[in-house]
Amino acid sequence: MKRHRRDKTATFGMVGAGVGTLILPVVGTVVGGVLSGYAANQSLKRREKKVQRKWERDQFQRNASASHTARHAVFV
Repeated sequence: MKRHRRDKTATFGMVGAGVGTLILPVVGTVVGGVLSGYAANQSLKRREKKVQRKWERDQFQRNASASHTARHAVFV
């Protein structure tokens, strides 16, 4: 996941720098690249955390339902 995020952050940074260059040469290049790279990185981190939480929740539920205790439990 980190490698994917690193590549996407670099890509968005380059795109932001390109757009910044078109809007305001020199300063726009730096500002556009930094802002778009930072925003992409933060967004991708939030997405990774969400996906990781979902995976852990699903794993816990799968393990709980497959346990010996859960199969033979008597609920009153």
